Parts: sequence; C-alpha cells; structure tokens
Amino acid sequence: MITTHGFHSTFRDWSADKTDYSREVCEHVLAHKLPDEVEASYLRGGYLEKRKGLMADWTEFCCTHFN
Repeated sequence: MITTHGFHSTFRDWSADKTDYSREVCEHVLAHKLPDEVEASYLRGGYLEKRKGLMADWTEFCCTHFN
C-alpha cells in the first residue's frame, strides 16, 4: 500500500540519491517553504523548467519500477 507520506518520502530519497537536482528544486517540488524568507521572495520563477525536468525523471522512475 502506498501512502501520501511514503510517496513523498520515496521521492525525497530518490531525488537526493539518484539525481543531480539541487535540494532547493526538490524541496520546491514538495511545496516546502525555503527557510530563508528573503531568498524565497526573490525566487519568483520557482525553478519551473528544472521542476518540469525533475518530474519527468520521477515519472520515468515510477513507470519503470512500479509497473
């Protein structure tokens, strides 16, 4: 059985261990707030293109390993 928490945790582990995406991009995908509010206020683009790539890679991983 897959739970929401477990799926988030799996994503976080996978993104940290198996990809070269920055921690900030991975946390942004999980909708976690950046600890530095000043940095967050200047980060309006939200890494959109990098998040798209990360989610495409995650889709590939899930479709390959969980089907």
